[in-house]
Amino acid sequence: MLSVRMCAHVRREARLRSVFRQFDKDGSGFIDRSELDAVFNELGKDFDDDDLQRMIGLADQDASGTTCSDERHLTNCSCCC
Repeated sequence: MLSVRMCAHVRREARLRSVFRQFDKDGSGFIDRSELDAVFNELGKDFDDDDLQRMIGLADQDASGTTCSDERHLTNCSCCC
């Protein structure tokens, strides 16, 4: 049973890293408002600056205005999955 939970956890982390890399257009290791906006525009979605900043804020633990690729940070983020 433990190995099934571990495999699910590993798959979730891999999925989060993959999605993060798609959002991180400049490869900086951070997702900012403009990168989030670009992804949503590609999907045909249009959000105003306030909405985008609120989305970033859901996962922004250090109040930097970005979301980082720190694995502990991603696995603690409940807004993604």
